[in-house]
Amino acid sequence: MSSIKDVSKSDIKPHKRKRSLSGIECPTPPNEPDDFETYKIDKNIVERLKLKQIESLFEVQKKVYMPVYSGKNVIVSSLTGSGKTLAFVLPTLMRYIDKKELNQTHPKILVLAPTRELSIQTGREYSDLSSKNLFFNTVLIYGGVSMDDQINKLKNGCDIIVGTPGRVIDMIERGHLKIDKIQTLILDEADKMLDMGFEESITDIYQKIVNNNNGKEKDIQVLLFSATIEEWVRKVARKIIPKGDEIFIDLVKDLGNKTPKTVTHLAVQVIKSEKTTTIADLILCYGGKNKSTLVFVNTKKECSDLMISDKVKEEVQIIHGDINQTQREATLTAFRNGKVKCLVATDVASRGLDIPSVDLVIQSEPPKDIDSYIHRAGRTARAGRSGTCITLYTRYTECLLERIEQKAKIKIKRIGAPQKKDIIEASIRDTYKSLMSIDDSMIKLFTDNAKKLIEEFGTENAVARLLAYVSGHTKNMKSRSLLCGAEGWITYQIKWKNKFQHVGYVWGFFKRILKEEIKAKIRGLRVVSTSDGCVFDFPEDDKEIFENILYNDKYYGLNYTLEVPDDLPELQSIEEQRNRDSNNINNISINNHSGYRPNNPTRQSKNLSFEKKPMQTLDHSKFMKRKGRYDIFVGNLPYNADEVKLKDWFKKNGLKNMEFDVRITLDKETGKARGFGFVSVFDKDDVKEVLKLNGKEFNFRKLIINESKK
Repeated sequence: MSSIKDVSKSDIKPHKRKRSLSGIECPTPPNEPDDFETYKIDKNIVERLKLKQIESLFEVQKKVYMPVYSGKNVIVSSLTGSGKTLAFVLPTLMRYIDKKELNQTHPKILVLAPTRELSIQTGREYSDLSSKNLFFNTVLIYGGVSMDDQINKLKNGCDIIVGTPGRVIDMIERGHLKIDKIQTLILDEADKMLDMGFEESITDIYQKIVNNNNGKEKDIQVLLFSATIEEWVRKVARKIIPKGDEIFIDLVKDLGNKTPKTVTHLAVQVIKSEKTTTIADLILCYGGKNKSTLVFVNTKKECSDLMISDKVKEEVQIIHGDINQTQREATLTAFRNGKVKCLVATDVASRGLDIPSVDLVIQSEPPKDIDSYIHRAGRTARAGRSGTCITLYTRYTECLLERIEQKAKIKIKRIGAPQKKDIIEASIRDTYKSLMSIDDSMIKLFTDNAKKLIEEFGTENAVARLLAYVSGHTKNMKSRSLLCGAEGWITYQIKWKNKFQHVGYVWGFFKRILKEEIKAKIRGLRVVSTSDGCVFDFPEDDKEIFENILYNDKYYGLNYTLEVPDDLPELQSIEEQRNRDSNNINNISINNHSGYRPNNPTRQSKNLSFEKKPMQTLDHSKFMKRKGRYDIFVGNLPYNADEVKLKDWFKKNGLKNMEFDVRITLDKETGKARGFGFVSVFDKDDVKEVLKLNGKEFNFRKLIINESKK
């Protein structure tokens, strides 16, 4: 089998007939204003395209057209939303139209897709181009529905088959689908199909087609299309693409950003208990009544929770594996037509949904693989439009966001959860648009009552009360944390005149001016990227006490200032903050988001006072005075680490037959671990064995282990 060669963006140029890297002559017609005339697309097809407001071809459609039309085997990688489906629909149609081989008897084209939704969408792309003057028949074959209707359509004859691998194999083996005349096999979202375990099914279908020729193997055209095509996908492709030269057209390789440029990528940190409320607020503030929102969740339960939640003001419809096919199609049609503005879906819908007007995509968690993020984000900003993708994350999944940024070569801006003023403004925005749609004849019916309200409350007060009622915000709204969305918490920002090196400086500052019971209520402290300030959360119920202490401090205004920010400033990453901290011998553990209790924030001090069993300690007396002792620094220890458990961990990780001692440094006032300690060994060769454990996890935290510098 010959190798698959790469063709970059510049390898197929207009006005030239050039040999591609694969050795095949691939003429690309000149780039003229009328793309349809340039590529000699049938006028009946052009009319149908213009009815869909398609006046010209996108880049991927131009690059792919001639290689596909001329019957070459092509692998295409192009961004989600760039027009990949039409890129194979047009040239395959025109190839067989010009050959006069579309006669509704035996299928010439077979398209395989990973999901029912993508099959339906691709089938629609073909059938929408059929007309009375140029008729061809497309039949959809997929599971989840009765086979009888599909069998009857096959009996009536067709030109194009679009379906999922499982149902296609079933139809072939039952004798309902005749494949002896198929000349083009297309794998749409090829990487997704292979990732879902369809490799064997695809290979089986391919073998059945090429061997269905009176015992002789026949050559067919094979096309693979996807947003992401990794090397392992190309290796599988070599098993099914016939011998000969293949063209690989990569419109993603040279791009820095692996998602459409018109997508704005945002991320909001949340705690689990506030996830539904935060999603509801994001839908309101970034979507609303006049924009379409697609929410991706991981489980069916999350779908149901969002649908029945009173927090979500918009009508919500859901699709997941347990929803029957008829209902799923009805839901997608309603969402596509704008009758439903908010759709919540599990990963079943992350690929193949062709809904051009999606304005907002929300992901309840960062996906674990980069491709899923690319495909989900690609549901918005399709066909050159702009869109927003917001991903929710916790302190445990922030590392996944950083990995997505690195691999997809994008920048995801961290923002805070919507605040009271944002929610009110968004509610009024939607209310105002609704007010503009009221018929004048109805206004007269309410004029007398309006006068009474104004007399009783005054003009502004009356209007404000009505707006509050209409928007659904009639009760006192608690503050929300910018850092994690927790209700009943205020996010503060302190700015110092000078920069500092580590977070221990901040905790030293709090220790100087705050009593321990007040300091213990601080949550989620993060250092800003400029290293001259920090943000943190404090209970709203205790804000007056806290603010009075700082505002009355003699250094306030001279060395530092306090404010409640409207937006979250750019922060140091958790890893960067820890690394800076671990390099200082006075390491103080980074405060995290554990202990938020939105409904009763005043319980925090008691909850986080760590009044548990006393920390288990070791007897160090026999080790401290021994000569030849080598001390090794251990950083990033959790607050509840004790010496006995830490020593057991070292034994399990290779130090079982070694003489060593473990010491954890404690805070003198609180008795809590300060986040670092030491391992002592008494043989110089043993130092290397301890250092090998640097980066290994202890209680879900990666330890920092290096030689102590005294």
